[in-house]
Amino acid sequence: LKNYVNTECVEGKFRGVLQDLINKDSDGHEEYSTMKEMKEALEEALEVILQEKCKRLQRCEDLEEEFEEAELAERAEERKGTNETVMSRMYTRRVY
Repeated sequence: LKNYVNTECVEGKFRGVLQDLINKDSDGHEEYSTMKEMKEALEEALEVILQEKCKRLQRCEDLEEEFEEAELAERAEERKGTNETVMSRMYTRRVY
């Protein structure tokens, strides 16, 4: 139950962050932010900073491992549709 409540709180926080990005034009139509703006807002809410992203690469033991991590990050940026798969791989490798 505790995990469910925590998950619900986190989802609510993210939902709130994304809802804050919605603007209404003069006719009352909703205008949505770009994916980049959404990503930046969520990173800010999660307090993800550039240094943290760099630390992930620093944890790698050799150059080959660094390239693998960089490729995962690049693919995540390029293909929004496969982000879940890439992030899942990073999670299972415990790169967080």
